[in-house]
Amino acid sequence: MDDSLQKEKGRKMNTTSLLITLVGIIIIVGLYLMSRLALSKQPKIQKINIPNLKNSDGSKLSSVVEDIAAQDGSTPKPEPEPLNKISMSNKVENQSTTPKHKEKEKEPQQIILFISSNNQNGLDGNLIAKTLQENNLTLGDKDIYHYFIDKNASKTSLFRVANGTAPWTLNKTDLINKKLAGLSLFMSLPKRIERKEAIETLLQVSKNIAKEINGTLKNDKQQPLTQSDEEILKTL
Repeated sequence: MDDSLQKEKGRKMNTTSLLITLVGIIIIVGLYLMSRLALSKQPKIQKINIPNLKNSDGSKLSSVVEDIAAQDGSTPKPEPEPLNKISMSNKVENQSTTPKHKEKEKEPQQIILFISSNNQNGLDGNLIAKTLQENNLTLGDKDIYHYFIDKNASKTSLFRVANGTAPWTLNKTDLINKKLAGLSLFMSLPKRIERKEAIETLLQVSKNIAKEINGTLKNDKQQPLTQSDEEILKTL
């Protein structure tokens, strides 16, 4: 009787040992699989090839600006600066030493605009005469209209408005009870006032005239004036 109990107890102990061993193996296999999965998710090391770049004289380039590392560990070889190149630091320095009220000198330029009719009948000459006067333009030299900067004896014409066709005049004979194909507006720079102010005045008065005489304001290529055209004019 005692022998059978001991044998039964021994079998239970062996079974328990096997279960413990099996659980241990399962845990080890699980840990191994988890480690392999973690390694597979890590970013792979990529090989970066630095291009073999050269200077304009054919020599090996040590670096490009500051975004590509030097291939030989040396400092970048300075390139000779063109004679006509002005550095940004010099430009800023010059601007800071230039009085704000003094306008930068530029080459003489001429701005030309056109106003064309929105219908086949042409622009109403009677309305043109009235509109030009209401926008502070005066009939003057060469029988064309002038927009004067000042009202004293030495009047300075900021811009002029002429007929769109020869002989370009806009006197009473050309306007009263007449139909015009269009108007030409032209301004020569520089003027006694700043360029920006002069150009903005020309654009504003031209828009007013075009609107009031039922016309379309156009650029020097006789295409409708766009916002982009205006921005270009303001940077002249």
